[in-house]
Amino acid sequence: MYLDAGLISGGGPALVEAPASFDINFEPGAEFKSGGGGLVSTVGDYFRFCQMLLNGGELNGVRLLSPKTIQLMSSNHLDSSGEVFGRSGIGFGLGVAVSIDQAAIGEIGTDGEYNWGGAAGTKFWIDPKENMIGIFMTQSVPHRSRVGVDFKYLSYQAMTDSYTDDVKPNEKSGFWSKIIN
Repeated sequence: MYLDAGLISGGGPALVEAPASFDINFEPGAEFKSGGGGLVSTVGDYFRFCQMLLNGGELNGVRLLSPKTIQLMSSNHLDSSGEVFGRSGIGFGLGVAVSIDQAAIGEIGTDGEYNWGGAAGTKFWIDPKENMIGIFMTQSVPHRSRVGVDFKYLSYQAMTDSYTDDVKPNEKSGFWSKIIN
């Protein structure tokens, strides 16, 4: 785990290895009673989990969750104001934030996308309309970087075709005919 060196020295931003006491909750046999806090994963396993969610609860032909569970999980369960922590356009599902009005959020993405981030900077998002998963893994405490947000922006900006209904098909590429046929 890493710390912001500026917090220790009062200097500028830099990462330094955190003291060993930060790792004590992650050693074999350690107890860390904090709900989702302290979860540890590999990028590959995190991707498989996200792929299962994107697939509606199925991974490699094995049904792990029902499609209705995924739908319930990724639907907004708050009132319709779309105002959460002073930000517009965001709702909350079961364990995830849900984009209910991407224009109000003011960031690139798609309505219906769901996501979450960890305290040490790890982020993921799933965009069912674009058939897209984004995973950004880092460990820095406190995490004050915008690199994860920039990664998301760059991912969407790199797209040359879209699955969403609000984008016109590119007649020259035949993109839509490839999906349909």
